[in-house]
Amino acid sequence: MATLSQSPLASHWVIVLCGGRGSRLGSITESIPKSLALVYDKPIIWYTFLTLFKDGFRKFLFPLGYRGAMIEEFLTKEFDDRDCEIRFIDTGEDTPISQRLHKVSSQIAEGEDFFLINGDTFFNFDILGMYYFHRRKNSLATFSSVEIISEYGMLIEKGGQLIDFAREKKVSHFLLNGNKNARGHVNSGFVWLNKNALSLIDLENCKNFEQELFPKIIQMGRAGHYKIEGSWFSIDTKKDLNIINLKEGNQKELGSMVQKVKKNLVTRYSYQSRYYADINELKRKILNRTIIPHQVEIQPGPIGRDICWLKCPYCYGHTAQDSGERLTPERYVTIMKQIAEGGVKKVIFAGYATDPLFYNYIEDIVQVALDYNQVTGFHTKAINISDRLVNQITGLSIAPLSYFSISVDAGNNESYNKVHGVPQSQAKLYDQVLSNIGRLVHARAQTQSPLDISATYLLNPLNDSSEEVLKSIHDLREAGVDLIRFTFPQVPRGYSVGPSDSNIPSCDKITENMARLRPLIEKENDSQCQVLILDLDRVHDIYDVPRSLPCFARFIFPSIGFDGWLSHCSESAAPHFRDLAMGNLQEQDFWEVFYNYDVNDFKGGLNVSCNKMEQLNCKCDRKEHVVNSRIVESGVFDDLV
Repeated sequence: MATLSQSPLASHWVIVLCGGRGSRLGSITESIPKSLALVYDKPIIWYTFLTLFKDGFRKFLFPLGYRGAMIEEFLTKEFDDRDCEIRFIDTGEDTPISQRLHKVSSQIAEGEDFFLINGDTFFNFDILGMYYFHRRKNSLATFSSVEIISEYGMLIEKGGQLIDFAREKKVSHFLLNGNKNARGHVNSGFVWLNKNALSLIDLENCKNFEQELFPKIIQMGRAGHYKIEGSWFSIDTKKDLNIINLKEGNQKELGSMVQKVKKNLVTRYSYQSRYYADINELKRKILNRTIIPHQVEIQPGPIGRDICWLKCPYCYGHTAQDSGERLTPERYVTIMKQIAEGGVKKVIFAGYATDPLFYNYIEDIVQVALDYNQVTGFHTKAINISDRLVNQITGLSIAPLSYFSISVDAGNNESYNKVHGVPQSQAKLYDQVLSNIGRLVHARAQTQSPLDISATYLLNPLNDSSEEVLKSIHDLREAGVDLIRFTFPQVPRGYSVGPSDSNIPSCDKITENMARLRPLIEKENDSQCQVLILDLDRVHDIYDVPRSLPCFARFIFPSIGFDGWLSHCSESAAPHFRDLAMGNLQEQDFWEVFYNYDVNDFKGGLNVSCNKMEQLNCKCDRKEHVVNSRIVESGVFDDLV
């Protein structure tokens, strides 16, 4: 698989101290830990994690203390699709920092550097630069200092006379009493440490970690001092919490910070994501009927016309039947509210045999997701985007990690029409799509919305020339997308690939294209727009595999088809899979249908589903193959399959 170079920080652990009670926040922390106190409707730890992830960390240690289970539950649910390693270790409610570190330090190899931070601080600075500074100095510890603004204001004196008063001026250092040649700097609480430094004190019996360890390292001449240039704000009291919530401009700055997470989107598009946090917990929740899907896909069909006017030969739903059944617009809104109020954090608008933006009332159902602050994703050709939808999804009300993925599959107007099965006399659709991307990008820039915008290009013999591929990269980069992914269409249900097929490349053709195009495409990759090519069927060894059984998709990412029935997955959301569908949402509520399975004969229910899948000739998509395979390989469900 083609991979992009990882940040040097990806191999280092970051330890986020989040075990204290936060008693200075008063009644706020009576029922929640300090890390879950809200800033702009999101917990502090949410911003902490996203900032660290954005900067390149992929290994996280959380020493848990007071109400630590709540922190673990939140982070697990919120970030289970991130490609990273997260470890939670219960270190006790009233445990000193030194003993917390003693209990987690075994996770870090001898001689390794790790980053230690407080989990109650907002920050946005060059952590990688601090790491390089730490390495250059060969330090056991690199401490960091920050400039601060006095909450009481500043009296400014020069030559023994007061010359000004200011509230917003920053202080970089202090003169110390009795020693005018020494300067004091404000400790940020962020430090790069080498594991060997921890052996300098008795961690298990230490009473004051900083006071006992830090002076020793400094006296040894093995300490570095890094001056932070960027954002830093520590939350210790209710007053601090009020300041950061009320300070003008903070919401936009925090939204901008989260937007930078888009710099690493490879995980999402290579199906490395985990769609559940813990396999044993997944099993328990399924059998207790408390499982909540990782996401629900909505595939609304247009009302009063064909489900799709494009005739793309590679469409997975090419053989889809249309019974004419549709949910009413009012019913869609009701179902969307049920999904959100039941705890689903993420909804995807896509289409098995259609495009979600062809739906007449798409803006109304998208608004429900925005009202409930759900992560919102789109898979669309972006041929038509209304002004209202542009404004909706580029506003600051859209949840971070939301995305808009455009299937382009061409580098010029003529090729676009050929690939999508429309007459050459059709309007210049490729130009229209680029224009719509530009509208989205421009609107996002005005608001600093956290929306990711990416493009997918399915390579086939009609569009795989080097010239066209390079032109498309140039066009899409100019339009402003964050990522361009080249890959290959899956063989649609009921389709046989010929030796010189003009629509679907053979396995040999894919191999040839990877060898020819990969060097060209990877050369175009840069930090502003990631460009990658993936042969996902080969990576996951599923080119000739129609499905992976038993199937657990219905518990993790069920889909509502254009006919209004709740289906197991995005690939079975059509009337010709009706025998496999869970129920008609025009007649029943979402959770009534979703939880309608027999926990007393779970094995029997799985067997019935497997038989139906074989009979109906359904076909897994790539994420379903990966998830089903991982669940089966875990062995946790062996007694039930």
